[in-house]
Amino acid sequence: MRVLDTAALLHWPLPQLSGCVVFSQREELANLSTDRDMLLDGADLQWSTPSVNSLERASKVATDSGDLAGLSPVDLEILALALELEATLVTDDYRLQNCCLVAGLEH
Repeated sequence: MRVLDTAALLHWPLPQLSGCVVFSQREELANLSTDRDMLLDGADLQWSTPSVNSLERASKVATDSGDLAGLSPVDLEILALALELEATLVTDDYRLQNCCLVAGLEH
């Protein structure tokens, strides 16, 4: 299982888009590319909301790694979902990659 960051949603070919994402990414996408946002309805995506416990855990991981100040609320939700699902986090964001290393998640 994998969790996709917003960059993957923006740039990957539609047939490759398969994985879990957070609902707040939809709003982020709508602000960045309304055309791409509409195309995502045809992708194999599972829209989820991480638990409060997972969000707290993500904040702790980001604090421990020194990356908290550089992560957006959407980034924290993506990290929280990856932690909750014990999933690979697909991201090109070095801060999120660093958090994955600290948490023992694949990226």
